[in-house]
Amino acid sequence: MQKLLSFQTGRSLAILLGACLAGQLSAALAQTAIPLGEDAAIARAFGNGVHAYYGGDYQRAYESLSDAVAAGSRDPRTLYFRGLASRRMGRIDEAEADFATAARIEAEALGDWPVSRTLERVQGHDRLALERHRVRSRIEVLQERKDTEARRYSQIESVQDQYLRQRRPQGVQRSNAPAFGTPEPVPAPPVPVEPGRVDGAEQEAEADRVPPADDGDF
Repeated sequence: MQKLLSFQTGRSLAILLGACLAGQLSAALAQTAIPLGEDAAIARAFGNGVHAYYGGDYQRAYESLSDAVAAGSRDPRTLYFRGLASRRMGRIDEAEADFATAARIEAEALGDWPVSRTLERVQGHDRLALERHRVRSRIEVLQERKDTEARRYSQIESVQDQYLRQRRPQGVQRSNAPAFGTPEPVPAPPVPVEPGRVDGAEQEAEADRVPPADDGDF
């Protein structure tokens, strides 16, 4: 009975240990995952660089990540971590350059890499310095795409207007006259006359009808 309990206990511990190891392995793979198209050498260099960075060996991290970049890696996380390693060694200019390049690649690629998940452990001033470049690049790329769409729409309108001008018959002059001819003038309404009021013409006619006074009567 004791042997059976010991066997079951050992089996449970083995399963639990395996689950823990699997979870750690999954987390490690999530942090060092390389997109399809990157070869094994680049993946290995990137993984070694990230591992060295979290281990505090920034010089080795910088060298491993530089090997990945030299091998042709287009993963922005490679440059992010190399910039973080440079920043830890006091190479601020190199770090800023890597951050800017990586942020531009990430913004133009529309999130092909799990950058935010990979950078979860990076906090503090290093993360703030990195995030400034990410936000700036996103805004720049969005503005550039908006300008491109505006230029494309303007070109479509220009081509459409040119096409309409070419379709107009030759020798036809555009007239500004109304479509249904010149409208006839509308007569002014008559001015109403108040009752008992006689205008100037009627007063003159009335004066002609009154005979002149006879001087002999006086």
